[in-house]
Amino acid sequence: MTRRLTGAEVLVNGQRCQILGKLAMDAMMIRLPGPLPLGTKVTVLGRDGDEEITLDEWADFTGFAPWELSINLNDRLIREISE
Repeated sequence: MTRRLTGAEVLVNGQRCQILGKLAMDAMMIRLPGPLPLGTKVTVLGRDGDEEITLDEWADFTGFAPWELSINLNDRLIREISE
């Protein structure tokens, strides 16, 4: 992942949450909408409820090409395919 994602968003319970600070290795901090239980699902890319975060959105935000971002997604990210 790129450190330029600071200020971009991820999804938590269908709500957009801002990425805070710099990404370090494969960890990030986000601004939560309130207290949430440990283990709450965070959608880095994809759809959650009515909201969606796309690779193109992150590419526009960072100035990188979508493929440049995708090749940096760590193998430790859990991937779920949904229809």
